[in-house]
Amino acid sequence: MSNFNIKFIMQILPFIATLGANDKSNISGLGVYISRSIVGPYDDNTLWDLKNVPAVGVGFSSRLWLNNLPIHVGVGLSPKIWEMKRKQGDTKKITINKVNYVDLWMRLSFSAMKCIIFSDLNVGTYINGKRYIEESDASFQELKTITEEDISIDEFGMDFGISFGLGYQIDKLQVNLKYIRGLLEPSEDIKFYGTVLSLGYEF
Repeated sequence: MSNFNIKFIMQILPFIATLGANDKSNISGLGVYISRSIVGPYDDNTLWDLKNVPAVGVGFSSRLWLNNLPIHVGVGLSPKIWEMKRKQGDTKKITINKVNYVDLWMRLSFSAMKCIIFSDLNVGTYINGKRYIEESDASFQELKTITEEDISIDEFGMDFGISFGLGYQIDKLQVNLKYIRGLLEPSEDIKFYGTVLSLGYEF
């Protein structure tokens, strides 16, 4: 998908989400949520032992009606953390990447009693990140070094993905579990995937 298409999606998604909200009667709920995610790149690198690490995110959401179709839209902070280990002889290198994305998402859902089945479309913008590099040698423990560096804004681009999940409504509380699948490479040879568990409250 080209950069033009991504920019178009970012511009049109908020517009679509607010088409049905030009009247207060169409807005049925505002909410907040907190999430615990294990999201990172696919593990297809044979040189590194890769592990996705849990991260905590927060966000806001709103339930709208779009031409009599109920949808959710929201915006949230979606951090992604993964650890890469590589060992060659006595030398070991550990790299931890922490990248922060702001996600804009739109959800279609279907309810049966208190259970919910849903699908999300999300577009994410990279805002900042950190990389921690630890290098050590089993023969010379005193030579262990730890380096911290900022991840350039140019290193990660737009993220675009889809997710599917299940939810359960308890009065004004909602618990959701979803699986995310990235459709773009925000960085070379990287596509994000993983699971997100969230707890939301609707005012």
